[in-house]
Amino acid sequence: MSALLCLSPGRRIYAARCHDARLGAVLFTIGVLCVTNAHGALAQPRALPVATDSLVRLALTRADAGDTVTALELLEQATDQSPRNLDALYWRGVVLSRTTGLTLGDSPRRILAWHLLSRAANIDGKNPRYLIELGRIRLHSPLLRIEAERYFRRALDVAVDNGDPVQLAEVAYELGQIKERRYNSGRDRWLYTANLVFDPLAARRRLHYTREFLDQLARPIDRAAFVDRSEAEEFYRRALAAQSTHALSAIGLMALLYDQKRYDEMRRVAAPFTRNANATARLLFAHGLAAFKLGQLADADQLFARALLGLTPAMRAEVLAMGRILRKGDSTRVANLSAAELARTDSAFWEAADPMLSTSLNEARLEFLARMAYADLRFTDGDTKQLGWRTDRALIVARYGEPPVVATFAPNSDADAAEAIGRIITVWFYPRTEMEFVFSGPPAMNSAFFAGNYRDFAEERRDASPFLLDNLPLAMAVDTVPIQTVRFRGPTARQTQLLVAASFDTKRLYHNTEIDRGALELAFRIGPPGQLMLRAADTLPVPLPSTITDMRRRWVDTVRAGAYRVRIEARDASVASALGRAQSELDVLPYDTLSLQSSDILIADRALAPTRSVRSWTELGLIPRGDLALAPRDTFTVYWENYGLRPDANKHVKFEVQFVVTLLKLDRGRDVVRNFLGNIADAVGLSAVGDTQLGLRYERDEALDERDRVPSVVNLGMGTAPAGLYRLEIFITDHSNGRRTHTQRDLTIRRQ
Repeated sequence: MSALLCLSPGRRIYAARCHDARLGAVLFTIGVLCVTNAHGALAQPRALPVATDSLVRLALTRADAGDTVTALELLEQATDQSPRNLDALYWRGVVLSRTTGLTLGDSPRRILAWHLLSRAANIDGKNPRYLIELGRIRLHSPLLRIEAERYFRRALDVAVDNGDPVQLAEVAYELGQIKERRYNSGRDRWLYTANLVFDPLAARRRLHYTREFLDQLARPIDRAAFVDRSEAEEFYRRALAAQSTHALSAIGLMALLYDQKRYDEMRRVAAPFTRNANATARLLFAHGLAAFKLGQLADADQLFARALLGLTPAMRAEVLAMGRILRKGDSTRVANLSAAELARTDSAFWEAADPMLSTSLNEARLEFLARMAYADLRFTDGDTKQLGWRTDRALIVARYGEPPVVATFAPNSDADAAEAIGRIITVWFYPRTEMEFVFSGPPAMNSAFFAGNYRDFAEERRDASPFLLDNLPLAMAVDTVPIQTVRFRGPTARQTQLLVAASFDTKRLYHNTEIDRGALELAFRIGPPGQLMLRAADTLPVPLPSTITDMRRRWVDTVRAGAYRVRIEARDASVASALGRAQSELDVLPYDTLSLQSSDILIADRALAPTRSVRSWTELGLIPRGDLALAPRDTFTVYWENYGLRPDANKHVKFEVQFVVTLLKLDRGRDVVRNFLGNIADAVGLSAVGDTQLGLRYERDEALDERDRVPSVVNLGMGTAPAGLYRLEIFITDHSNGRRTHTQRDLTIRRQ
């Protein structure tokens, strides 16, 4: 982020469209101070010598246009011409200090700015604007920050004597910043309890190093940095008392309140600012974060939306960029999308992430925006011109939320832990997923970067878990509903009939519910990703207490070729735990009437074999299974349809059916033998053909009877096959032309 130093000829200074609110407000305030007299009261501009006055005005105009090089040249001429001219000295010092960084290469510019402002302070000791700038220059040198506080305290005394609320607010804010920096360096501080220091490199090399170190070799310090936090809060409140519109002090205060979970107070501090239509994005983000933490999601949604609108289009796209929460390959693909494709992908992503579409808001997206608001509130730093959401820490917060455990360790000189020498080490630990991330940064600075090889580790974790919502209560409360989706040819070759069967575990959904009857509201949605449409909704009465673990429902819809998302949701508004959802992605392809094809396999409860030819599964009274999980020794019905079989002269079709059931993954809940499926003999036809497969083969000769398909029904059982995940494959061979087709379905055998 680069901010223009914008000055106007009228001796007011401002930052146009500058997200660095600290810089913008500081420059604006300095502009106000520049038209005060020696006693701090507003006054008319002093009469300058014509040549010097013109040079200063022209310099401010050039700086306002972003041309600080020319501005400095003009101001240098002004100070050479009038060495005691206060405005020339002040503005030259300000422009120099504002256009320098923290590097050693900028030291000469800082030193020159220091001398210019010191000369002005010696000439006019009753105006705190010079002392404020001298303090800010000292802030650019970590070793001189104590001296910066001394200058600000002198400026505070002068501002109090002058009775100028603008000056008082600005100085109190700077003192609050100094105290907050110390608080940030000292908060979450832990002490070593053994003669060992935390080594980020060892943490990556050794399993459980972080957990064991925090449990056994360190302990947290109670009320760490409490005094600094209290003093920072006092200074921010003093600034707001002097000038109620001092937005930067409000943001600083809200950050401290957030750390203490005083979210109601955050809202009270923010309210006077965010009622203004021109409220800054930072204030709106912070206010939205407080509302989100209070569970006031509608308010949070509105505040976040306003904050995003307050950013430039480029910054808005940066905040909302979902590449940071995708796997690396997906992120690269998203980066290459057109604007229209990116908008569709973004919509599809957040639709899929939404825990419950049945609620009025997308809680997952709000959680993400709250994480970005937190990063902005806590990691944005005006000294380094650092935007919070661009930092390494923000990257981890975006993916996994705020860390449940934070431990900071003071700098040390242990040569065996090179990353920790002279730097604060910050450990973030996520106990639920056993993840840790380690950062290091300079003392008294709000900046930190991945320590050691943790950037590489973050990329590894990204591929495994790019985005987790395990800190979102609603997402964690939603039960997974198993479903079976089956595609059949529709009334025409251009249409597909889609059957979706679901199984609801009402025993788990209503666990420990103290009512005698539940009302489970069901919703069936289907559509292209990002454009789901509600196609059916009904209510499932549930007598309680329930012992049913497999309550069935099914939906049928007709669709055309395309990519589709199916979403099933179950919700009882009166029971917090009664939340369930299923989501499936599938492609629907057009049927080729000239080729041999098969439908998906439908797994249903065992049904009687048909005594006549059938045209559809609906004629058989099948009860589809949503969970595709079978009990040991269970038997079940397999139904599928064949399309494009070529009839002979007698309008008969002749084809071969081959079943192959392959063990994909064994459920190792028990000891297992070497030959998983050996010696299986099943009453309904499957038999062992090896250690990991069952097989069945038979011939069919059937009259086509003017049908456009040939349905097939087989009852199967897997006997004593062990618990695990299996794949059922069906191969069809048309004897008239030798063509083959194939369809498959995965299913599970549960452990006893």
